Amino acid sequence: VSVTVPSGAGTVNVTMQSGTNETDEISDSPNANVNAPIFGYGTSAVIVVDKFTYSAARPAIQHVMLSAGNFIMNGTNNNGAGGTYSVLSASNLLIPLTNWTVLTNGSFNPSGNFSFTNAVAITNAQLFYILKAP
Repeated sequence: VSVTVPSGAGTVNVTMQSGTNETDEISDSPNANVNAPIFGYGTSAVIVVDKFTYSAARPAIQHVMLSAGNFIMNGTNNNGAGGTYSVLSASNLLIPLTNWTVLTNGSFNPSGNFSFTNAVAITNAQLFYILKAP
């Protein structure tokens, strides 16, 4: 089964349909449904487990800069207020994500934006950063 996810964010009911929404003629002959010979009729009932929640685009880093000895990164969750994030760092880009260091955990502000600042010194090792949102 494949579906097209609507744009934006929200929750939709997922239903399945087999055949068409027309009923057989009075006759139960084998040719009664020759125009739509797919088995079964109707649409499945909507139950709680059939609800699908989807969200808008993922968080995005929009600006990165070095200012007065600070690494500054900010961006948006593209979804408005709410939600949490983590900023992780590592000196080796190739190590598994589970080995990266969590520098901070935060919440997106009422506008859906975030800002992160990390002090750096010329003696520090080169660092790579990742914005992680659940």
